[in-house]
Amino acid sequence: MIMKKFILLLLIAGMSGSFFNLAAQRVTGISYRNRNLFGAGMTLISYRYEYAGSRSIGFPATTAYMEMGLMDNITAGPYVGYARWNYDTELDNQTWNYTWSFTNAGVRGSLHLTRVLNNVLNMDINENRTDWYVTLIAGLEYRQYTSTSTEFIDRFDNEYNFLIGPLVGVRYYLGSSLGFYFEAGRGNLGLFTAGISLRL
Repeated sequence: MIMKKFILLLLIAGMSGSFFNLAAQRVTGISYRNRNLFGAGMTLISYRYEYAGSRSIGFPATTAYMEMGLMDNITAGPYVGYARWNYDTELDNQTWNYTWSFTNAGVRGSLHLTRVLNNVLNMDINENRTDWYVTLIAGLEYRQYTSTSTEFIDRFDNEYNFLIGPLVGVRYYLGSSLGFYFEAGRGNLGLFTAGISLRL
């Protein structure tokens, strides 16, 4: 366990160094300084958390964020998320109905890479339409347990967990402000998230 945590810290430190080295490069194309990004989406593959029983959606895994332009190619801001899962399982010849709700909140920072990709890989990506980026999120997750079965009302405690994770994403804009986004990685509530994005 200690070794895993040490390796994770090394990876985060390495990513942070690369993040700020790239951020220091002057962006000569579209600038995100003093611009705001908004997004709202749904998680396509949610974490299962290894709870027993069959699972059904109580409330779909939904996330939203706002990022403010800090530098030409760096944006950062808050995010929130919520999901609820219902479970049914058999225990001691009884049906056990219970629910886990997940409420997440934290901060995220993004490094926009389209200009870097064009320069380094000699690509010709339209920056006004396509925004490739990497994001690091960090926040708290509140897991709340409830049950409609009298015998299991107090079986689990509510808990808080710290989460941190890297993402890679892309936004495609239909015009100057409205677009769609897709993200993959250790996200807010799952591995893949897609939704609507606004650039103002």
